[in-house]
Amino acid sequence: MSRLLATTAVFAVLAAPAAAQNQGGAQPVSWAQPQIKVVVSHGLMASSIQTFHPNDPLTRGALTALVSGLVSERPTATTASTAPVTLAQLDSTLVRGLGLSGAATEFAAAARSAGLTPPSRFGTEVVARLLGLRTNHPAQLDSLELLPSQPATRAEAAYSAAQILNFRGSETEQVQQLADTFTLPTSPPGRCGSCRPPFASSAIPTSGEAPARTPRRRSESRHPAASTARDSSGASSSSRSIPAAPRSRER
Repeated sequence: MSRLLATTAVFAVLAAPAAAQNQGGAQPVSWAQPQIKVVVSHGLMASSIQTFHPNDPLTRGALTALVSGLVSERPTATTASTAPVTLAQLDSTLVRGLGLSGAATEFAAAARSAGLTPPSRFGTEVVARLLGLRTNHPAQLDSLELLPSQPATRAEAAYSAAQILNFRGSETEQVQQLADTFTLPTSPPGRCGSCRPPFASSAIPTSGEAPARTPRRRSESRHPAASTARDSSGASSSSRSIPAAPRSRER
């Protein structure tokens, strides 16, 4: 897992549709249908695809049961809670369940050390994106994009869970190793490192240096003959003027 990928995930970390309440009957095909099939085949979230309800809000109880099934451990909280879960909470719960809370903390610390002020969800979202637990919907499905503070859908949870179920064994270790060594360029105090070019400070002279000459703008240029002449004493002479052009003779 490359540093470039981590940097992309970091800077990537900077209106939800109404949940369809279908009571029975055939369910509409979800954007996460392939992932839903994977999750259901592992006995998670629903007994069948027809009863999955992908557009329903994800509840705290359903997420607790999902994480328990993914890590093969007993639930650490009640699975009966019907409280909705935000997209940011979905990320943080999965990251914690995978044992990568420390990596999330390291990513957030690296951002703060670089002079940035990341939101509280920053570290867990970076880890989630590096693991492929989040997806950016195509432009034609932009209405599916959720804000971190909006309730996550069951389809979003299924997508993330399917990625975890398809892990080959080294994904979490690679993310941890990347977090252990990750750094960002430090930005000057009070400045945004991403908004200020690294060479901007070269225009500020240090002690002992003469200020750099500012190039004259084109609108300020003068005709050579109109420039103010100076006499031998160095004083400017305003008495000199441009010789008038000779008049044409009249016939």
